[in-house]
Amino acid sequence: MKPRSRATTWGGLAAAIGAVALLAWTGFAGVSWLMSPADIFAQFRLQAAPRAGLVLSEPVLLLARPRLVLESAAIHAADPARDEDSTAAASRSRRLIIDHPVISVDVGTGGRPDGATIAEVLEPIVARIAALDIQTLAIHGGLIRLLSSAHETEFLTDVDIQISPQRRSSATITGHVTLRGRRLKLNATMSKAAASGAENRWPLQATVTSDLLEARFDGAIGEEKGLRLTGTVDLNVSRLREVATWIGTSLPRVGGLAALRLKGNLDWTGGTMAFSKATLALDGNEGVGAITIARPGDRTAVEGTLAFKRLDLTPYVTSSFVERTLLAPMFAATRPPAISSLLDSLDADLRISSEALVIPGIEAGQGAIAVTLKNGKLLADVAELAIEDGVFKGQLAVERMGADPRYGLNGKLEGVETGRLLQRALGRNPLQGRADVTLSLATAGDTSDELVMALNGKAKIAMREGARLGLDLRSLIQSAKKADLRGWQPAGAAITSLDELTLGIDVRQGVMHATIAQARSGTSALFGGGYLDLTGRTLEFSLGLRTADPSSRLAAASDVLLLSGPWQSPSVTLERSDEIVHRPPPALAPARPIDKK
Repeated sequence: MKPRSRATTWGGLAAAIGAVALLAWTGFAGVSWLMSPADIFAQFRLQAAPRAGLVLSEPVLLLARPRLVLESAAIHAADPARDEDSTAAASRSRRLIIDHPVISVDVGTGGRPDGATIAEVLEPIVARIAALDIQTLAIHGGLIRLLSSAHETEFLTDVDIQISPQRRSSATITGHVTLRGRRLKLNATMSKAAASGAENRWPLQATVTSDLLEARFDGAIGEEKGLRLTGTVDLNVSRLREVATWIGTSLPRVGGLAALRLKGNLDWTGGTMAFSKATLALDGNEGVGAITIARPGDRTAVEGTLAFKRLDLTPYVTSSFVERTLLAPMFAATRPPAISSLLDSLDADLRISSEALVIPGIEAGQGAIAVTLKNGKLLADVAELAIEDGVFKGQLAVERMGADPRYGLNGKLEGVETGRLLQRALGRNPLQGRADVTLSLATAGDTSDELVMALNGKAKIAMREGARLGLDLRSLIQSAKKADLRGWQPAGAAITSLDELTLGIDVRQGVMHATIAQARSGTSALFGGGYLDLTGRTLEFSLGLRTADPSSRLAAASDVLLLSGPWQSPSVTLERSDEIVHRPPPALAPARPIDKK
């Protein structure tokens, strides 16, 4: 028997509702069998036991589709007369107890050997129940095995249920079951199928509640390629992270992931749950669309579409990670170990869109993304993401490479205010105006620090016309001649207008090495380069001006402005361009090796 999977457990929650209805079916059928004349008792291999009623000695097939087997049980009257024989009491009583039964339910596909339908099996039984005027059928201390089409098993234990027929056409079911150590309360009402041709569909209303969740179902139970539930569902989860732990999964180590609500139409059959016209609310974010969850083999498959009016990522993106790298919204949402678990067990095809996207520290707008996860490789195609007055288009890829997932980001930011993305980290906007940015980056690791330290790749920033350097380079050079400076305050609010600026960036182990490839401000050319250490939050960058105008004081200038030290408060000194030597960034811990086998 294979181990239980998370999908099987979620299926177990849905099957718990189905199990309630099946117990009603069992109640109808069981009551009729037990209270009918002796020839009906012949369907069971029963043995009389003193003070224990009747003990089932061999498994009995109660239903063929879905396959429902009563493997063992003791059956006795709830109100036996003092000196009455236990067998006679069980045959006479209008209140019966099935004690410590073991029941197997195959919720996958199956077939009835003689081709008979559920209606053909149940209709005469229901008719006999109405005539026999049964009051209650109780199940005490039961065990229910839920078998899926993938031959996986989930267990409902400590099943305590009471089934009470009402009038001639319905039954109420109340009680408790235990799923993975957590007690669930069940309430349901099932009615006889209408005589309008819906022979395989029985109206059902049910609720499943615990201290973590409440699920309501209003629809019908039937048989079509296995057990089938169709109707509306309303699922409320108060603490999603605790539910995830309960069902044996891990969630990203971020904030939020607390209150969840899912409403919509449900069609659950053969291990496949399809939600249509669904509304999903999570941590205040509400989306509408359709989702299908299936388990055709060893992996769970999820597909669907979700559209949000407003999607706020603030609870899920930590501010420290935003400060270190503008890639936070993409990497933080897929942090190990949760992503490792997803790669190993999930296939997905999702389309997600939002009219307004909220990312802490970043101005964002509408966005659309297609997520495909197949055989352990995730591809997130960003069709459009409005960010800092520009648009990002690209692809995030995640795949298993050794112990940790490997991330790759390729794309382009068009017309983006690049400096705003750096302002929160540096404490100043260094590049004002719109720019086009190309990215090709990769990383691997288990924590945000490791992801940043292992970051490698290349980028290019090309400022558009009208761009500005976020300091007055000429004035700052003159001030630095008088004394060394500290922090950004001496730079004031002045700027240097740029006619063009192109930066080439080479990222190695979390250090961004940048070189000014081409830059002009009027008749002057800017030159320089250096590094930004994303892990240590330090920088060292040189900036200089030269001009071809012989009348300018800069014509033979050799002074270069050197910024070095912490991002928030660097030292500003003046160096000679022919003497400046860039010191390497502080030694970093070796990057985690990536197994490329």
